[in-house]
Amino acid sequence: MDYQLLTGVILIFATLAVLGFSGFVLYSHKVTAYNGVRKILIAICFLIGLRASLETLKFGSFAALAPYYIASTGITDALILISATAMALGIYLDCSDADLRELFSNIRSHRRHMVIIGAGIVYLAILLGLLLTKPYSIENLHSLSGGSILSVHYSKTYQFLRIPFIALLVGYVAPLIYQAARRTKDKELQRSLKTVWISLTSVGLLIVVSNVYLSIGKTDLNGVTYLIMSAVFSLTAIGFNRASVFAGFLEYKPDNLVGTSAATFPFSKRLKKDPGYLSGKEFLLESKGQSEFEPLVRDFCIEQLSTGEKVFVVTNIASPIYRVLSKYTNIRFCLFSEKVSHPVPRDKENEIAIPQDGIGTILHVIETGSSPKEKITLVIDNLTDMFVTLGREAGQKFLKSANEYIAANEATALFLVYPDALDPQVANWVRSLFGNILSTSPAGMRPLKEQI
Repeated sequence: MDYQLLTGVILIFATLAVLGFSGFVLYSHKVTAYNGVRKILIAICFLIGLRASLETLKFGSFAALAPYYIASTGITDALILISATAMALGIYLDCSDADLRELFSNIRSHRRHMVIIGAGIVYLAILLGLLLTKPYSIENLHSLSGGSILSVHYSKTYQFLRIPFIALLVGYVAPLIYQAARRTKDKELQRSLKTVWISLTSVGLLIVVSNVYLSIGKTDLNGVTYLIMSAVFSLTAIGFNRASVFAGFLEYKPDNLVGTSAATFPFSKRLKKDPGYLSGKEFLLESKGQSEFEPLVRDFCIEQLSTGEKVFVVTNIASPIYRVLSKYTNIRFCLFSEKVSHPVPRDKENEIAIPQDGIGTILHVIETGSSPKEKITLVIDNLTDMFVTLGREAGQKFLKSANEYIAANEATALFLVYPDALDPQVANWVRSLFGNILSTSPAGMRPLKEQI
């Protein structure tokens, strides 16, 4: 059996399988910020796959095919670097709501970066042009399987001239991602971007190691290099995918605003309060029956939408609250689901599914969704179910943290609860955290406790 051929084929197919998975995840992405960047990532995925596939030429009459291999790999590597640069600039320039055309238009408007890109393209063109002088030889090199394989061995001069290629990747492209990570307020996106930065830096160092082995040890590591590169890219793609789900959800802008044609204050009127009374306050709304919540929560959301606030509702798809509010496309829904382990986009752009224990996602909404110019309103449906799902200790930890986040971000919040379904000690502890407590019954809504 030709173990050398078998090893090479396994490495290439493994690489293509990993890249195929990454490409599918990116392509099937529904709700996203950085849509232009997503398309560039898909292009990079294809180019890496094409580059890895070119290694199959070594299994045939490589001496005759070498010129085609060298030209193809040179062009592919150049396109990968150009695509990675465009991706990095799209993130660095915060083109989160830009499609591909808008992204490139935005990049062209920044002269300093265009100068660097122009110089890089000229350098790559020169590097490709030098291939016509045949600065390489076809030699038998060591392979990972222990045998030998016909491969390309570039002259030391040409290898020296390729150093700026790595410098562009590690010294310019990767730092753009790092700077973008430092600037963003979104912690999920920040972690993802730092992963991208580490990945790009790692790829640059991997290319250096591969070339050193090729030059000094006369060992062809291309197969394993591209497998590792595809694995790193896959982690990058999945991490960026998850982070952009949330960024896109927070930045979602509905086409049709329902129920917000003019400022209206139905909830405040029920309480006989002046307009603007709700702003920046936290309310605990108690009830003995779900049907009593529905009209009140609808009025609360309509009032906050009409005053220009972002409204987030944390509930589940089976809840009557969701059925009443789902027609309002300008309300963002975090829907509890047993089927997901992390935030996942749903068919509607204003909805994401979150895990049953996704309290970190809710806190992230409070912290990241609010800004000095745009406050948020949060509705939690409902605390009773959360305490049952999470347990007493985790439920108390979440509620305490949520109150702190809401106060720090001057958000408005409405927490629904069925106190009779909770342990009396837990119910009293929950009440102790709120300065404003409302009770509802078939007769109407009345305040039990009011913060002065």
